Order: sequence, then C-alpha cells, then structure tokens
Amino acid sequence: MPRQTLQAQKVPRLLSTLRHSTHPARTCPTALAGLLFWGLLPGTSTAQSWSTTGRVVGFETGATISLGAYKAYASAFVNLARRQGTPVFLTGNEGRIYAYLGRRLLSPKYLVVQATLYPLATLSSYAETYHPRQFDRLEVAGFNVLRSLGSGSEEPYALSLLVGNIAFLGYYEHAEGSVRVRQAGSALAGLLLSTGHWHIHDNIRVNDRWWQAELILKGTSSRPGLEKLEWNFRGGVKLHGNHLAPDAVAFALFRDDVHWQARGFSLLANSQIAYEVRFPLDEQDQAMPFVVRHLFRYGKKFPLRMGGKRMVPQLGGGVLWEWVRSYDRQARRFQPHGAGQWVWLIQPTVSF
Repeated sequence: MPRQTLQAQKVPRLLSTLRHSTHPARTCPTALAGLLFWGLLPGTSTAQSWSTTGRVVGFETGATISLGAYKAYASAFVNLARRQGTPVFLTGNEGRIYAYLGRRLLSPKYLVVQATLYPLATLSSYAETYHPRQFDRLEVAGFNVLRSLGSGSEEPYALSLLVGNIAFLGYYEHAEGSVRVRQAGSALAGLLLSTGHWHIHDNIRVNDRWWQAELILKGTSSRPGLEKLEWNFRGGVKLHGNHLAPDAVAFALFRDDVHWQARGFSLLANSQIAYEVRFPLDEQDQAMPFVVRHLFRYGKKFPLRMGGKRMVPQLGGGVLWEWVRSYDRQARRFQPHGAGQWVWLIQPTVSF
C-alpha cells in the first residue's frame, strides 16, 4: 500500500502544531491509498488488499479490493470537498483524533460505498441449509468445526454506504540525515447505512430484508517493525423484515494490537478483543430477555520472524450467546418460541 511522505522542511511546523493542538496542521494533497476500509463492518482476519487512488474532475477518489477467509469486500470512496486534502495527526494521539472526528459528525465530507461478503459464514450457513448431511459429517464429539469457524456474522453479505470524515495518521522517520513524516494509517467516523436480503438464523439462511444504521468510529495505524493498532467502536439500530429476528439496538467494540518489541506475557499486549451486545426493540416472546445477543472474541498473537519475514499467527476463539428460535433439524422448521443458545468459536488467523 503506497504511503505519503511530507517533505523534511515542513516537519517542524507540523510537529509543533500536532503536539499542542487538537487540529491538524496541514492536509495531505492527494493520496488516500493508505486509507482503506478493511472494513466498515466488523471482521477478525487480516486480508490481502489492493487499492488505488486518483482524481476525477478535481475530486479525490479511490477504490479497494480485499480478500480474506472471514471477510472479503470491495469499496470505493470520493472526497466531497473538491480540491481539499485529508488532515494528518501523529500516531498515539487517539483522544485528539476521536475529538476531531466527533466534532465533525454533522459536517461529513466523504462518501464511501462497500460490498462485503463473509465467506466462512456463507459456506457454513449454505451447507447446513441446503446440504445438512454433508454438514453433519464435519461434527466432532458434538462440535461442528465449520459452524465454529463461520459463526459471528448474521448475514452472508452486506451493501453499505458511509457518510463521514477521515483523518490520516503519521509518524516520524529519520533517514539519510533528514526527517520525514510517513503515513501510518487512517481513522474515520460517520453514519454507516447497511442492507441485505439474507439473514443467518441458528446457522440457517432465511429470506430477510434487513436495514442497519450505525454511528462508527474506527481506524488503523501501522509502524513497520514496531506496532500495528486497529480499533472499531459502533452503535446503532438494526431492523428486520422477517419476524424470526427481533429489531434491536446494538453496540460493539473491537481492538487489535501487535507490538513487535513487547517482552513477556500479557493478556492485553499482542491481542485482539471484540465484544457485541444487542437489546431488542420489540418483545416477540413473553420470555424474551432484556439482552438477546452477546458475542465475545479473544485472540492471543505471537509475532514471529521466519526467514527474514514477519508473520503474526493468532490463536483466537470466543463464545456467542443468542436468544433465537432454534431450527428443528428433523422437522426442518423453526421452533415457535425462542430460547438461549451457546456456540463456541474457534477462529485462528495468520497475518503478514
């Protein structure tokens, strides 16, 4: 992914302003290649991405394709502020970034469209819905491997539109007697609207025209050989056309960090943490609880250097609890009343 470089003679002014102000000192002129929304929707695996940027009639534009086992997507964006660039903040100033983007929620300048596919969730739900016998062969001691890998996503795909603002993140690099500011990543905040016409209910695919509106704050920052940080906070409403799934208010957080210089064992350093909770808006069942969904995932990362190359395997897993109308595999229909259901997750990943 190409990175932007600011010339050395401009660094002192940028440094001084960014240290003492919540406002960016200058804007980057063109490239948004470092910003790609991997992705607007939650995910757990690091994917291979390709991106490109340019200008169309004076407007900053770009596109991305990202492929991964848990999540794949294609996105495109346009900067609605013609002939204006993107503000830059130094990494480590997360509070200032949040404040800058939060104050501008009502004055968005960027438009992003994205199509997202969840391959393992799609494969798992498709197999159990249409090929249950073959799906059951993947069960070991009452534990279905494919369902464990694919659980977490509530839909096979989603179409999304984001209206919001973006900021670049940068860090100082000393090379050949000069100081440069390299782009480390980006952050965004705004209103995300998503829709689709399939829903995964108890790992069974059902026809359901759903709509979701969320406020999101997410970002990623990477300093080669030192650290990589990704965060994603969101909250909103999801509405369903199918009565199997209740309309709900949802909140979710996701944080992922890699520190190459970390020593010793720590549950927080070199880890991935995700949590989601959902509250129903309508009471479809008298026994329905106050919370209808809990999703918790934790992964421990082990940064390695092999053959001169860096790789980060992750041992990840978690638990999903949902209040659902269970699917009767023998009668091939959903139960008339809901009940709590647990699913254990095993979701390892490897990033490079």
